[in-house]
Formats: sequence, C-alpha cells, structure tokens
Amino acid sequence: MARGKNSRGRRDPRSMSRFADPELLAQLLARMADKKGKAKSQVDPDVDPEELQEKWSDALNSFCGAHNDDVMVRGEKLRALLKIKSIDRLSGVECSVIAGFDTFECSFMIDVANTAYDYNCSCGDFELCEHTYFMGLKLEAMLEDPKSALSKAILGAGADNTDKAFRQTLSLLKSLTQNAQLEQAVQSEVTVEEKPQTRYVWNLAEDGYYGSSRLFPCIQQEKKGGWTKGKESTIEAFLKSARSNWSPIDHQLADLVKQERWQSPTIEVAEGLRVLAGTDLFCYDREPCTLRMSPLEILVLESDLGLQLSTSVGDYVTRLGKIGDIKVLNVSRGVLVYVPSLKEAVYFRGPLHSFEICRQLLEQKDVVSKDKMPVLLQQLEQLRACMAVRLPESVAGKEVPAETQPVLMLQLRRSGALDVSMQVRDRSQMLHAPGEGLARIHEKVDGQPVQFVRDIPAEIQRAQDIVVELQINRGVPLSRWSWRMTDGDEISDLLTDAGSAVERAELTVLWHKDSVSRFDVIGRLTANNVRVEVSRQRDWFGLSGTCQIGDQEISLKEILAGMHGRPMNGLMEISPGKWAAVAAELRDALKRLSDVSQENRGKLQLDASAAPIVNVLEAAKIQIEADKHWEKCLKRLRDAQDTLQDPPAGLNAELRDYQLEGFRWLCRLSQWGVGGILADDMGLGKTVQTLALLLTRVESGPTLVIAPTSLGFNWQRECERFTPTLTPILFRDID
Repeated sequence: MARGKNSRGRRDPRSMSRFADPELLAQLLARMADKKGKAKSQVDPDVDPEELQEKWSDALNSFCGAHNDDVMVRGEKLRALLKIKSIDRLSGVECSVIAGFDTFECSFMIDVANTAYDYNCSCGDFELCEHTYFMGLKLEAMLEDPKSALSKAILGAGADNTDKAFRQTLSLLKSLTQNAQLEQAVQSEVTVEEKPQTRYVWNLAEDGYYGSSRLFPCIQQEKKGGWTKGKESTIEAFLKSARSNWSPIDHQLADLVKQERWQSPTIEVAEGLRVLAGTDLFCYDREPCTLRMSPLEILVLESDLGLQLSTSVGDYVTRLGKIGDIKVLNVSRGVLVYVPSLKEAVYFRGPLHSFEICRQLLEQKDVVSKDKMPVLLQQLEQLRACMAVRLPESVAGKEVPAETQPVLMLQLRRSGALDVSMQVRDRSQMLHAPGEGLARIHEKVDGQPVQFVRDIPAEIQRAQDIVVELQINRGVPLSRWSWRMTDGDEISDLLTDAGSAVERAELTVLWHKDSVSRFDVIGRLTANNVRVEVSRQRDWFGLSGTCQIGDQEISLKEILAGMHGRPMNGLMEISPGKWAAVAAELRDALKRLSDVSQENRGKLQLDASAAPIVNVLEAAKIQIEADKHWEKCLKRLRDAQDTLQDPPAGLNAELRDYQLEGFRWLCRLSQWGVGGILADDMGLGKTVQTLALLLTRVESGPTLVIAPTSLGFNWQRECERFTPTLTPILFRDID
C-alpha cells in the first residue's frame, strides 16, 4: 500500500482514530486475553480478508503517524526484539518489546467496525512512546510479508498472495497517473549582467539517515585552466551574498528557495535538477559531473507469457551493464541515476511516485499474464494521456517519428528590451521547452492506433543550432532556453534572420501576449474584416470569402481550418505561420461554420441545413453576401419556424403529445425543404406520424416510401387503417 510522508517521515493525517468507548476497549482486551498464545488462522467467511488487511494497514499507518518526530527518531534507533504473544484478526495484537534486559508489554487494539484503534505500553508513559512506535513499525513489516503470522492470521494460512505484487504495481500506476495529470512546468524569468570571478556550483548529497537528498551551494574560485574544487556553503549564506556574483542559474535557483517557519531554507531537488541540466555547475558528492535530463517512460515489453513492465530508468541501468557502482535516487518528481565511473548523472523527470514504480519494476521483473493484460492496459490507457508509455506495436500500433516545430517566442518590453524564448510545438499544438512535454503521443490514424515518438536528442540539438545560427545567445541568459536582448542592432538582426527562417519554413515566430507589440505578427481578426459569400451551386451552396488584416488577405478556407487549432494566450494560427487575436465569440461562430461546411475539389460547400449557422454569423455581425436562392432558403426557414400544423382531417388516429410534436417537426422540415431523421423506439408511432405528414403533402403528388421487405405489408396495413384516403401500392422485387 502506498503511503504519504512529509519531510520528517511523518505520515499524512489518517481517517482512523483512537477508541472513544472504554467499555468497547475492555471487551476487546478480554477477547484478546481469551485467545492469548494462539494466532487465529481461520478466516471468517463474513469478512473479506483483503479488505480487512487494508483496514489493518490504514490503522497501523495512522498509529505510526500519530507519534511525534522525537519519538520516531528514538523508535527507529531502538535496538529491540518484538515477540508476538497473541493475535486476533478482528481485535488486535499483544506482544513484548525486548530491549536488552528490559521487557515492555505492549498491545495494539483495532476496532474494524468503527475504524478505530488503541494501544498500551507497560513503560508507564501514558503518551505514545518509542516502544509503541517500534511495535507499529514491526507490525507494518509483518503485514507486508505474506508469510508472517500476522498476514496468515488476517488472510488465512492457505491464502493466495501471488497477486500482491501485481496489485501494488496497479496501485502505483494509478497514483502516478493522478500526479502526472497535475504536473505543470514552471519557467522563471531572471536577469544577470556579468560572469563572476567566483562562482557557485550546486552539489547534490545523500542524507543516509533519512534516505533523502539535498541540494546546496559550493563556492569556487577561478584559476588558470578552470576552477578550484571549492568549499561548501549554505543556502542562507548564498541568499545573503551579492547578487552581482550570481550566474543566471543562481538566479533561477534562488527563485526556487522555500523556507518554512523555524526551518532552514531548502530547494526542491527535482526543480533544481531541471535548472542545472546541461550546465557545468552540477556536482554529486563534491565531484563534478555532467547532468542531463530525460523524460521518464513506462516501457511495456512483449513476451510469450504476457507483458513485462519496465521503465526508461531500468532500461538505462540495463544498458550500462557491469560498469561498477550505480546509484539510483528518489528526487520526488522523478529519479536520478548517477554513474561515478562515467561522471554522469541522468535525471529522469516524472510526476510524484516515479521512484516507487521504478524501484518496484527494477526489483520485480515478473511477467503479467495474458489474463491480467486487460486490467493493466486499462490503467496504462489513462496514464499515457499525460505521460510517455511505450507499448508493443501489437497493442498500440507502429511507431512513427513525430516532428516538432521550432518556435521563437518574442516579447518586447517597454524598456525596449526583447525577451527571446526557444520553444517547440508538438502534434497537439502545445508549446514546450525543447526536450520537455510528452515524448510519445498515442493517436488513431484511419482507425488504426499509431505511436508518434519525438526524437528528444535531435530536437534539442536542432534548437541549439537555431540559437547559434540566429545568435540569440548574445543576449543575457534568463533561463536555459530564454535570453534578453537590449542592443538595437542585435534585435534588428535577429528579426531579419528569423524572418528568413520563417520563409524557409524552418521556424515559426510568435509574439507573447504581454508584448508591447502584442499582435504585430498579423493583427486582430474581427467581424469587420471577415467577409462571407454564399451562392447556389447545383444541389449545394458554395461558400467563399476572405479576411483582410492590414495588407494581408487570407481566404475563408484557411481561416476556418485554423479555427480547429488550440488558442495560445488568446492567439490563433489563422493561416500557416500567421497568428492573430480572435475573440471567443467570433472564434466559436467561425468554428461552427467550419463544422457544417465540407470541401469538394478545393472549394467549400454548404447544404440548406446550414442556414441556422449562417444566421449565427449574422448575429456576430459578420458581413455576409448571398444570392436570391440562399435568401429563399432563409425565408423558408423563417416561415417553417412559425408553422404550427394541426393533424390533417383525414387521419384516423389521435396523436399523443410526443407524436404531435414529432409530426409538427416533420412538417417544419418539409416546408423548409430539408431532410430529417425521426429516431424513436419501436412501437411508439413513427409510421403514423409519417403518414400524417404525407396527408399534408397530397397536393404535391405521390410519395415513395422505401422500407425493408419485412415491413412492406405493415406499411400497407397502417396506411389503410390510419389514412384510408391514401392509395398504397406495394412494389416487391418481382414487380
């Protein structure tokens, strides 16, 4: 069972509480005394063993979490032995804690029905003590061991525990899915002016006592040919130092510092690694090493017996082979793998609980049998929408390279400075920093599943080449992929070179919504600069039009295609490489027009049923030019809307309310001149409603009804019964 802990190892608040009824406590103690010395292995058929095990786990977790930090530390250091005296699966445990020459009688009581627990210890301390915490830890360990006396008493001696590891894996995958959906990238904007003669490097060190890691600064002095090893410092001292000596990375890390009341400031390791990746400012245990970042992937491998789960962490460790000592660290939002012999560290970035699932799959390489594959794939289906999941081609389709589009995001400041950010746009039209975001996207093409895979190293290299080519790095670095340019000539050169790259289709340039020149790329799309034309084209209506923004004219066809893209800070790509601000009301109206139009031989077409949508455009004050045929269609629509037809006199039936409503709806469609579908359950009178409509159309001539062969005689009988004035003629395949 997954458990949450805070930075001191304390459990999260639990739903179970201590007993409030003394009589109930006395009854449970008496029950345990009657069964002293015996471990009950018989399973009560009225109690689900697995549910009971979960309640025990919750109770013990809550019990251990109720101890304060000092008691926890003493309990963890306590050198003692736990001896079980009696176990009652529905009441609790009596045991002895033997610490040297001292023996303390302890008990843990559980009330399953009332979700409560209590405890006792003979040490004389009425509060929770190190002996009760030691007992709780040992009982938790026993609960995790299917062969222990406690597990056997709860589940029964003959219980099958082979699925426990699989359930744990599913639980971790579910937790991973929830946290991946909440994951958001945060970018910092910082400034720095010059490179210092002394600098800070950031060291990652393990805390063996708490099993965690921390990030802190070290000060290095510049020397001939490099830098000194430096001396350790603290985050407090770093924050008090002169900011003029800070590097751009230091500014970003300073923004990540968090400080709780009465505690020393800290930097979340995961976010710190994200900033330090790709720089020369990272050390592990005071040893300089390269740090690179890679997305964490869940790997599903196919075998003859079923599927085997792994991760990109396990794949990397396997590929290293017998290379010496390898350290795998939990860094909250992902996993860090450090290889001392290579002086290399790889940060596999992922959501919370990433380390747990990686460790689980590293330690247990069991194959998920074919009968359990649907359950596993169902969980992975949810996860892969927010995290990279590599599935076999037999399950998720073939792998296809997914090209990302380089994007240059520009923001002009009021001071005249230009902020430049290098980004990429993925298949979902989402913007990310190069190398970040989903590395694998699952879609369906022509009804078949396909895995679109981004080449992350190539993507990063391509972005770096663009930065060098456009000389963006002449500016002051703000983050790994952002710079600030202040020189007017450099800004002019950048815009000129970027424009050339756009013409070669190598780059897209966007302006940030907060830029002083907010819509300089094209401008603003409004109802005043959109013109729509509708004209008769045989059985259809042709749709055309243009949009005039400044000196650029864009066809209506391009605009409607762009309405299906995703808005980015209020901007829409209304034509390839051309962005404009579009109000939400206008965007919705144009999108609805796009939905009812269709392309035929490079031209857009409408049918008469699209008339209400065109009326919405008029309500949005878009200029519409239409011929007389379209005006007639609109007039028929308006007349039909005002029509309230009564059942014809020749109908030998009294229509129910819903049948009358269906009949009138058919009459309006008939008057309008469009078709419709009357969809209802069998036996509710669709035939009589249609016959009533045919009576109103007698003067228009005969009507052809096409129906399955088995219903032909039924139509004939219904016609003779309800509309005797009509003359039904039945045509069969032999006629």
